[in-house]
Amino acid sequence: MRRRSWEEMQEEISLGKKIYPDLNDAEEMLSAVLQAEKDFYRENTRAMEPVHFGWTGEGIKQKFKDDQHLEMDKLQVETGSFKNLLAALVETLVQVNPGLEEAAGELSECMERQLPVISEYTGLEEIKKLFNVLEKETSLERDLATFLFQVSLSSLFQRRLEYLLTELDTSMWRRGDCPVCSQKPHYGLIRKEDGAKVLECWLCGTRWQHMRVKCPFCDNENQEELGLFTAAKIAACRVHFCKSCNSYYKIFDLREYQKKEANLFVHQMATLSHDLLAQKEGFSPGSGLEWVSPIELGVNNNH
Repeated sequence: MRRRSWEEMQEEISLGKKIYPDLNDAEEMLSAVLQAEKDFYRENTRAMEPVHFGWTGEGIKQKFKDDQHLEMDKLQVETGSFKNLLAALVETLVQVNPGLEEAAGELSECMERQLPVISEYTGLEEIKKLFNVLEKETSLERDLATFLFQVSLSSLFQRRLEYLLTELDTSMWRRGDCPVCSQKPHYGLIRKEDGAKVLECWLCGTRWQHMRVKCPFCDNENQEELGLFTAAKIAACRVHFCKSCNSYYKIFDLREYQKKEANLFVHQMATLSHDLLAQKEGFSPGSGLEWVSPIELGVNNNH
């Protein structure tokens, strides 16, 4: 999947405002962070340059046909680039919302403790652990922590994998997890051309077709245990759930609005209320991305 430009993201935000009333509240923050990301790469042109992996298109198709991931979850990012990008995003958030200044300071101190300068590269699991620590040791709310985690990490990964992703053919892949980096999806869409369900990786942006009536997390196909709901009269976002593994994910039906390929991250940010409803119904995000704080769920949180 081709990486979206800043201009295309702004167009997606404009579209999202027409579909989701809640996006108006988050527009300033989202636009400012996307601008900060753009500025970061303009000033750091060598940050996470794309790499060639030496695979042929046919070789990749055969791996997918054989049910083998490309294992890009093992890819490491440059620690300095990650820390500097995250710092730029946090600085922007404080400019938009000065009330976050204390949390930003705590985050900076925690980053220095958890990611020492001597570590030139950092893996995905280390960064996941870092954000778990950030949530526990700082006053940063869970949705903002997840937002920063996804924007910074997916940005770096997608640039690193740009050559690979541009011409990637996932037509042979039918599993529920990402064929490139093994991550479980948080969202997907209904393809305009044929109405197929297509999942998208939150980390590398890869898309792949998946059976319409099947859970991507536990492979359950029992229609009595699978369901979906919409909320707030927003038909464009459907929350799919599985009663077997108690997981959920979101599917966006944008066929009425689509003129070109949609950027689903914008639509994810516009429908966080749907994540809250799903979790209040007892379902957990199959992706592992936590967008809802314990306080919102009425759970005591000692952080």
